[in-house]
Amino acid sequence: NWKLSEGLKRVELFGDVRVRYAGRSAEDPAGGHIDLQRFRYAVRLGLRGEVFDDFYYGLRLDTSSNPRSSWATLGTSSSGTPYQGPFGKSTATIAIGQAYLGWHPADWLDLTVGKMPNPLFATPMVWDPDLNPEGAAERFKYTVGSADFFATFGQFLYQDVNPSSASGGLGFNG
Repeated sequence: NWKLSEGLKRVELFGDVRVRYAGRSAEDPAGGHIDLQRFRYAVRLGLRGEVFDDFYYGLRLDTSSNPRSSWATLGTSSSGTPYQGPFGKSTATIAIGQAYLGWHPADWLDLTVGKMPNPLFATPMVWDPDLNPEGAAERFKYTVGSADFFATFGQFLYQDVNPSSASGGLGFNG
């Protein structure tokens, strides 16, 4: 944690580096055989913290532009397009993994917009922790005695079905 100015209450540098070997093979009934052996890596590096008036923020860079995973492959597959040989860098990128701004004005209310950590209750069996939904989320929590009541609402961009028109014919953009 760093103390930079009065407006910035807290700044935290966070991230991780992961490496793995993935070996997969499959055989079809006709005897066709596929082997996939590769070394994979993921690097995630970010800043998060709090600013004045109960606002918080986060920005994280990932090693892959894949929205479902930050894993990248060392080199490329021989069937990759375009094939760049064993030292190809076709899957190596730097992408925005998270970029969000939130506001926590009261103990019972939390509002977040942007590409955020998953705000919904989930376990790794249900929802991969690498997924970062884009949109807005509202979290409410109210305590009565020893019981906590909560509700989370989210409006997330799932798919852009008409990239040539931002409004889909709703009267915006002509």
